[in-house]
Amino acid sequence: MLLSFFENIELHNFINLFIASVLFYIVAFREINEDKVSKTYNKAILFILCIIVLEGIIINILYYTKGSYLSEYGFAILFINNLYILIALLSIWIYYYRRLYGKRRNFIIYSIIGLCILFIVIILILITSGVHFGNSDSTEYATIFNFLDLKIKILLTLILIFTLLSVSFFSIILLSRLVRGYVNKRNNEHKKYLFEQLSQYIYAEKETRELIKSDIELFLKGGKGRKQLTVDVIINLKKNISGDLSKNITDLYYALKLDDFSMRKINSRKWFIRAKGIREISDMDIADFGNNIRDFLDSKNDILRGEAIFAVSNLFGSKNPVCFLSDYKQKLNLWEQINIIFNSIKKRQLISNLDNIIKSKNESVKVFALRLVKINKLSNYYPNVIDFIRYSPSDLVRSESYKAFAALNISDDIEILFEKYFMETYSNKIEILKVLVQIPENASLSFLKSILLNENDYKIRLLICKGIEALGSPMNVYLRNLMQEKSSLRPYILHAIDKRL
Repeated sequence: MLLSFFENIELHNFINLFIASVLFYIVAFREINEDKVSKTYNKAILFILCIIVLEGIIINILYYTKGSYLSEYGFAILFINNLYILIALLSIWIYYYRRLYGKRRNFIIYSIIGLCILFIVIILILITSGVHFGNSDSTEYATIFNFLDLKIKILLTLILIFTLLSVSFFSIILLSRLVRGYVNKRNNEHKKYLFEQLSQYIYAEKETRELIKSDIELFLKGGKGRKQLTVDVIINLKKNISGDLSKNITDLYYALKLDDFSMRKINSRKWFIRAKGIREISDMDIADFGNNIRDFLDSKNDILRGEAIFAVSNLFGSKNPVCFLSDYKQKLNLWEQINIIFNSIKKRQLISNLDNIIKSKNESVKVFALRLVKINKLSNYYPNVIDFIRYSPSDLVRSESYKAFAALNISDDIEILFEKYFMETYSNKIEILKVLVQIPENASLSFLKSILLNENDYKIRLLICKGIEALGSPMNVYLRNLMQEKSSLRPYILHAIDKRL
């Protein structure tokens, strides 16, 4: 019965080619708008295209299994057959691509590449396809491949292998793009739905909240990945609200048991999932899990450790956001220091208690404490700053101590700077001079004058000239007189007094 259905195979091929071409025109060049055209219409087009592809596949199977039946039609039948399969597949590809991505420039490029690759495959299939020769009763069978020269055979084999690999690679790329596009589109729809539901929830009455909560619970049971989407939307919404509204969204987070979902991530073997769980707990201010996060403060993974520092300083910020640094053993980098300060600003709390960290054995923690002294102008730690200037063996600690000294603007122990200048490194000498040019004391000015006259380094000379010029009259008059007396200082003084620089 199947063979009789394809008795008029040649006419059938041309009819399929015509139908596939018409549908290709409709899909590729006509605007299919789902708002204006019924879904049944679109499904009908896809159904016909799929039937055409299926029929073409059956004809190909018959060609190879029942070659004697189809031999009289030659390669023209097989070529037309594969051509309308190609057109039908291309139409399906266009339809789904536009459904996911809309109109994009890359669509034409991808379609042309796909068309060329599939066309080459068809040609290679035709070349290697079996043909009959002799009379109709003959059982002799061969392929065009058998009549070719050895070099041509090798070349065609290599082309076939390369083409198949290209088709596979191209198919994987297209499939991944389609899947990713579908997932992104679905996630955007889900996020929109969640945002609408949550926006209603935070303003609704108690009875309405229960109904919305039930809807969200049903949504969470709908598929994998929905819990993560819900957590992300809740966190984004919580960052933009405060007060009772923030409390309402937090209560929903607990009611949906999403806190357990975030907590389970901390126990994951994958570090990036742990880091995400830590950040979620921090953003939702779940202080009950703060002690669990403390275990990651000694992690060897820099990102995981940084997330733990951010979370702990945020969760315990109302008490003392730096207390956990008292026994901190790792190096505290600049980004982690910025995060701690950011959390204190967000909590509107001044970090003023540094007793546990300013004498830390960890140099990076000690440096951070001195930076906090400088930023918050904590004059009660002035004695510690002087001790570091005098006795600290670390160049970095002394450098930060000079900066803190300048910020506190206390000149009681300025003579210490005079003594330390000649024993310091070059970079710390610059820091000392930056302190002295900010203190308009006679002793500091005399010291600066002596350094200016005896120092040959251009950076130090320029720094002193700029500092003296910034002090105004009568010190700027001194510079102008000095310019006449010492020609070697003239370029530095001209640079310092030039207001354009």
